[in-house]
Parts: sequence; structure tokens; C-alpha cells
Amino acid sequence: MKYIFLLALIGLTGFFIGQRSPEKKIDFLSAKLANGGNTMFKSGVKNGSWKTFVGIAEDDQPALVRSVIARIGLGANTNEEAIYLNAREDINGDPLVSNRNYQITVPAEIPVHEFWSITVYGNNHFLCNNPANKFAISSFHKLSKNPDGTITLYLGQHEMQPVSNWLPSSIIDEPISLTLRCYHPTASMLRDIESINLPTIKPIK
Repeated sequence: MKYIFLLALIGLTGFFIGQRSPEKKIDFLSAKLANGGNTMFKSGVKNGSWKTFVGIAEDDQPALVRSVIARIGLGANTNEEAIYLNAREDINGDPLVSNRNYQITVPAEIPVHEFWSITVYGNNHFLCNNPANKFAISSFHKLSKNPDGTITLYLGQHEMQPVSNWLPSSIIDEPISLTLRCYHPTASMLRDIESINLPTIKPIK
């Protein structure tokens, strides 16, 4: 009987939050379970503009959590494999929008053993349509670096120099979001995601 109730709960919550982003779904269900005395995830973490959830792919998550993750992120990596951080606001707390230009300063060292990438998404949570057909920038790319080793990326609708460091935004005027993927994070990142040095997102006036 409890499994029938669980399936029904998943179906009902899916009906109400089907049009929301994965982040909104997680927030909605976190609150729902918290009201019942349970914790949805081990922890939600915020670092500057970036947010993530820790432990969503672990085996010890309750059945409802695993069901939700299967629906919105099937095959989710454990934190030891990758950490995904999402940003919907700049350093001032203002929402990211496609018709504004931004400067993203990437630290000289993001604590990963493999590589990092930053991808831009439109309001529908899909890749942004842009004439350059360029959707992400990663440490694999040949990027122009500053003398101190930091990297200045530029986010905007129109081409910015150097082109290698330009991340095209949506050609439609709409809210956007960024996802920072950190593959095989170091022990220091796993230990304290809240205090490590992450890219800053600053609007260009």
C-alpha cells in the first residue's frame, strides 16, 4: 500500500510542477517532505551566484527522492564524479537576462582533477538558440588568460572579443541561467563547496 501511495504522490506532484525547472521541482518537493518531518537532500549549498544540492545521487536517499531524480536527471552523477552548480543571478542578486552583457571571471584554479565547463540555458531550460551555434565554454578550449591566470569570459547576445572567451546568450530576450559543471572535483571542493573560489558574474554597464 505504501508503494501505491508513493506512486500516487509522485504523479500528483508531477502534475503541479511539470512546467517548472528542475531546481523549482527540487525546492517544491523539499518543502513538501520537510513539512512531513523528512529532509529531501543532505544539503542545499549556495556560493555567490551559484547553487547546488549535495548527495542527490547517493544510494541512501529515500525512494521519493530517487524517483524525482530519475525523472528530472536520470543518471545523475555522484558528487565524487561531478558537481553541477546553477546560477540565475549576478553578483548583485539581479536575475540573469539575455539582453544584458556580463563578465564572468573564472579563478586561476577551479579545484577539479579533470575539467570544468559553463553552459548557458534559455528560459525553457534548453540550450539557447544563437547564430554562432556555441553553447558552452570549458577548460578544454583555448581561452585567453589574464596575467594572473584568471580567465575573463563574456556573456551576451552579440559577438565580444576575444571570440574564444565569448559565450553567446539567447537571441530571444528572456531570463537565462548558467550551469557550471566540475568534473572529478578535488577533496577540498567536496569538503567545503560553500567557501571555494567560484566564477563571479558581473553585469557590464
